[in-house]
Amino acid sequence: AREYLLKRVTSADAKFKEQLSIDDVAVEIESSRLDVERYIEKPADIFAYPKGKYTEEIVSYLKNNNWRAAVGVREGTVSYDSPLFALPRNSIDSRI
Repeated sequence: AREYLLKRVTSADAKFKEQLSIDDVAVEIESSRLDVERYIEKPADIFAYPKGKYTEEIVSYLKNNNWRAAVGVREGTVSYDSPLFALPRNSIDSRI
């Protein structure tokens, strides 16, 4: 199951690069969420932007579709004034 999820994330990342419509991006986001929820057996409501790339349209979609927050790739720690849909995170391997 873990290998399937890794392939799924890699596939979603490639599709994000293709300039998909917001409707197509939404399908990818939600189908990936379902896969993750099945794997972890818990709700998934924090999104990680593939390679940290996002648009205001994607942020708006997440805000309006039951996502609590999203993380990019900018290094840092979260504070009370951090934007919920552009949270910083600490990289495990910043070479990737």
